[in-house]
Amino acid sequence: MIRIMPTMNDTQPRLINVQRIWDQAPHNAFTDLTRFNDRWLVSFREGEGHASDDGQVRIIASDDGAKWSTIALFQLPGMDVREAKLSCLPDGRLMALGAWRRGPIGEAMFQSVAWYSSDGQTWSDAQEVGQVDMWLWRAQLHDDQLYSIGYACDPRHGCARLYRSVDGEQYDVLVESMFDDEFPSESGLAFDPDGRAVVLIRGGRRDQYSRVGTAIAPYTDWNWHKIDRGIGGPALVRLPDGRYIAGCRIYDDRPERMSLCWVDPEAGNWSECLMLPSAGDCSYPGMVWHEDKLWVSYYSTHEGKTSIYLATIAID
Repeated sequence: MIRIMPTMNDTQPRLINVQRIWDQAPHNAFTDLTRFNDRWLVSFREGEGHASDDGQVRIIASDDGAKWSTIALFQLPGMDVREAKLSCLPDGRLMALGAWRRGPIGEAMFQSVAWYSSDGQTWSDAQEVGQVDMWLWRAQLHDDQLYSIGYACDPRHGCARLYRSVDGEQYDVLVESMFDDEFPSESGLAFDPDGRAVVLIRGGRRDQYSRVGTAIAPYTDWNWHKIDRGIGGPALVRLPDGRYIAGCRIYDDRPERMSLCWVDPEAGNWSECLMLPSAGDCSYPGMVWHEDKLWVSYYSTHEGKTSIYLATIAID
């Protein structure tokens, strides 16, 4: 089991700047962040509340990270549209991969859905992808193929399933079940230059251990370490110097918060290194390394309303 260590790295990230970039809906949450055609894009869900039935996905864009405008709004009648993650496809298009929910929590049906754009401005209609009640949480491009970890939305059957796609439209099952116990859910996935995959997966309940896993191609045999606390909405980035840093909500005996954490897959260590301004309903970051800084989108309620934030962070 991975223990939360006091420190595992002499270098600690430093917050340079953080700004609120969107707060127009009653509840603004569940972000992702990317750069496409030399612009910043942030995706997030808007609704009346965290799990309300009226969710829609908005994508905003900025040339400088300061001034933002809407470029897309995804709505599906009668559906709660949720958590669209942004990925580049092998052919150079951009994909927003999310899901719709229909029905009350605990009894709902889920279906992954994707939208596609060649220019980051004009988007296709929604296309259902993957399998019913297997939520494709995000897709990561590696060697001209996309990899995505789906998790079972049926509360009776826990499962983390690895998919592979060559076009972002058809997803084939690569690993039926990545491990057999507990109820995994959201994940962050990254790749080494030599092709090793590293994944951080949330446990299905707050008190469940989360996991760090590694595998080499063809990614059918995984090695797992448990983390001795719960996390929420993880994202994972490999820095240019080879270190891994994660962003997530942390569940422990302290107030809930959005934090950055060092992850060492080889040694099985995990260390919280920087809490971002946050409290309560928060986290679900998008993370991009750009111009020698880490850029992080996330949401939080620490200023009284659930809003979208963008932070820039220095890591020496």
